Amino acid sequence: MLPIICFSCGELLADKQLEFEEILEHIKKNNMKHEDAIKLFDTIGLTSYCCKMRLMSYLQCHQT
Repeated sequence: MLPIICFSCGELLADKQLEFEEILEHIKKNNMKHEDAIKLFDTIGLTSYCCKMRLMSYLQCHQT
C-alpha cells in the first residue's frame, strides 16, 4: 500500500500514484530508454530520494 505522504519528508505521494503508473506503463509498452524512466520522476515532480524509493518499492510489491 502506498503511503499518502512520505514518512521521511512529508511530501504528498497519493496524488502522484496514478500519473506515475500511467507514464511507467507507456515507457514499458514503447520500449523506451532507461533515461526516459529516470526523467519520469522529474515529470511528476519528485526530487527527493526517499519519495522515489517509496514509489518504486510500492510498485515492486504491487506488481508481484
